[in-house]
Amino acid sequence: MKKSTNIQSRGFWLIYIMILLLFATISSCKVRRGNSFIEEEVKFTNPTDGAILAGTFTKPDNNGHFPSVILISGSGLQDRDETINGHKPFKVLAEYLNKHGIAVLRFDDRGAGKSTGDVWNATIGVFASDALAGIKYLKTRRDVNPNRIGIIGHSLGAMQGAMLASESSDVAFLIMLGGPGVPWAQNNIEAEAENLRLQGKSEEIIKAGTRLLQNMLAVMQASENYGSIESKLNEVVVEWKRSLTGKVKAEIEEFSKTHPDFWKNMTSEYALPIYLSVAVFDPADYLGNVHCPVLSLIGDKDVQILSSLNNPAIEKALIQADNENYSVLELKDINHVFQKCETGLISEYAEIDESFNEEVLEIITFWIINQTNVKPSDKYRQQTPFTNPGKFAYLYDDLPKSIKKNCDIIKRQLIHPMEAADMPKVFPKVKLPEDGDFPIVSDMLRELVQRNNEGLIMDRLPENRLLVACYHHGLLLASILRSQGKSVRLRAGFARYYEDQMNVRFSHVVCEVWNADKERWEIIDPDRNFQNVSYDKFEFPAEVWHNYINDNLPNVTYYGSIGQGDNVYIHSLLLDMAFILGNERNYWHTPGFIFKKDFDTNNLKKEQIQVLNQIANLMNDPANNFKQLEKLYNENPFIQTHERTIDSYYERNYN
Repeated sequence: MKKSTNIQSRGFWLIYIMILLLFATISSCKVRRGNSFIEEEVKFTNPTDGAILAGTFTKPDNNGHFPSVILISGSGLQDRDETINGHKPFKVLAEYLNKHGIAVLRFDDRGAGKSTGDVWNATIGVFASDALAGIKYLKTRRDVNPNRIGIIGHSLGAMQGAMLASESSDVAFLIMLGGPGVPWAQNNIEAEAENLRLQGKSEEIIKAGTRLLQNMLAVMQASENYGSIESKLNEVVVEWKRSLTGKVKAEIEEFSKTHPDFWKNMTSEYALPIYLSVAVFDPADYLGNVHCPVLSLIGDKDVQILSSLNNPAIEKALIQADNENYSVLELKDINHVFQKCETGLISEYAEIDESFNEEVLEIITFWIINQTNVKPSDKYRQQTPFTNPGKFAYLYDDLPKSIKKNCDIIKRQLIHPMEAADMPKVFPKVKLPEDGDFPIVSDMLRELVQRNNEGLIMDRLPENRLLVACYHHGLLLASILRSQGKSVRLRAGFARYYEDQMNVRFSHVVCEVWNADKERWEIIDPDRNFQNVSYDKFEFPAEVWHNYINDNLPNVTYYGSIGQGDNVYIHSLLLDMAFILGNERNYWHTPGFIFKKDFDTNNLKKEQIQVLNQIANLMNDPANNFKQLEKLYNENPFIQTHERTIDSYYERNYN
C-alpha cells in the first residue's frame, strides 16, 4: 500500500526503510457466442506463396477496439489448438485471454487442418511469414487495435516470434513460451542429455547419444539440400552404431529391435528444411534487435528448453538490445507445455489433467494488460474531493509540464518520515508524521502557504515541508497533473525496489500516468522520485492475493502500514480497488473487518473469500471491469469503507 503515518507507534516506520488489409483474404464464417467471447472462423493468405491459413478468431463478447495476440505453435504440424495428448492448450489460452479483454487469432499450420501450403519445403522463415500474414490480417479488423497486436509463440513458435519482433514494427509485444535463448543446436544437445538422465540412463548412454546428435547436427549445419541430406544422416547413424561397444551397444541394439523405424524416422525428420533452418538458428541474432516489450516464460521442469541454460542467454540478448521492458521468468514445477508436473518428461504430458496451468495463464494475461491498456476514462482527468486544490489552484499556474520536474517540486514541498529520520537535528523525535492533519490536497496547499507563501517553485527548508508519506505524494502529483489535463490514477501495491537487499516488499502508493504518445499507463513514484517504474518493480495486490490463495507466495516478507500478514494483502487490494473506482480515500479509511483483533483469513466466510477472489480477478483488467467492480463494492457492505481516525487505524482494535 504505502508508507503511512503511525501516530501510535513509531515502530511501524521502520518497515519502510529505503522504499517500486494487406496480403489478407478474409473468409468470415458463422459467428458463435460462448462463455463471454465471440468465436469466428477466418482465413487469410500468405502473399509470398499463396498459402491459405485457416484459423479461429475469438474476442470478448462486447463492443471494443481490442488488444490482440496471434498464437504461433511449436514444432511439428500443429492444428490451431496445438492439440497434444488430448489437450488443447491454445484453445484454453485463447479463451482465458478473451475473458480478460484480449482478442486472439490462432490458426492451423500450413499443411495441417484446413490450411494449405507447401510444408515439406518450408523453412522457419516461411512459417514465420505465415504468422506475419496473420498479423497483417488482424490489422484490417475494426474490432482490433492495430497498435496493440502481439505474438505469443510456443517453442519453435517463440523462435519465429523473435524473428518477427526484430523485423516488423507491427509487433507491439512478444511472449516467448518455452523459447530458446542459446542456439537451437546447443539446446537440443543439452536437453536430450537431460532427458536421458531423467529416464535413468547411464552416463555411457548419455555420452553416446550426445556424440550422435553432435555428428548429425554438424552434417545438418553444412547442408541445405533435402535431397542428399537424409542419406548423409543415415550414414552418420550407421557409423555411430558401428562405433558402439559393450553395454551401450547391447542397449542400442535392443532398442532398435523394439523400435525398428526410429532411426529412419529421425533422419527423415531432421532432413526437412524446417530442421535444417533451425539447426543454424541463433535466437540472440534476433533478440538482440527486439525493442518491443518481451515476456519469456520457461518452466524449471521443461526438459526440451532448459531454463538454466536459456534464461541467462535471453536476458543477455535483450540487455544488448537496450530493451527497456522485458521479463525473463522461470516457473516452478512447470513443463514444456505449461502444465504443473512432477518430472517434466514428455511421457507425463498425457497423464496430467490440466491443459494449461492457470497460474501461468494469469501471468500472461496480467502482463499483456499492462502492455496494452486502452485509452483511459475521462474520470481520471477530473479532480476528486481528495485532489481538488480548491482556492489554491493558482499555485499550479507556473508549474512545468514535465512530470519529472513536478516530482522534483513535490520533493521540495513534502518529506517522507523515513527521510526525516535521517535529519535528527531538524526533526526531533517529538515531531510526529502529519498524514492525519492534511487528508486532502487543499489542506496540504493551505498549510504550505501558511508556512511560506512563495509558491511551489521554491525549495523549502526541510523543516518547512509537510511530513507525510507516499499517499500524500501521490495525491499532490495527481492534483497537479490533472490540472494540466493529464489522466492520472493512484495505485496501491507493493514496491520491490529493495527486495534483493532486504527480501522485503513494502506496501506503497504510486501514480499511474497515461502516456498519450505511447498509449499506455506508466508508473510514476513521486515519493521516491522514480520515473516510468518497470511493472516488474511494483507488484499489484491482485497478483499477491492470487498467489496467497494458491499458496504460491514468493519467499519474501510483505510489510504494510498495519504490519504484516494476510490482512495486509486484503488492505492493499481493497485500497487499490478504491483508487480505480475514483475513491482516493485515505489509507486509514478502510473496511473494519481487517482490523478485528482476532482477524484471520481462515475465519472469513466462504462468500467473503469469493468476493475477494472476484475483486482480484477483475482488478487484472480494471479498465474493462469498472462496472463489475463498482457493483461488487455496492453490494458487499463488508468491504465498504469505515470512516476511522488515523489514531484508531493504528490501534487496530476496531471490532
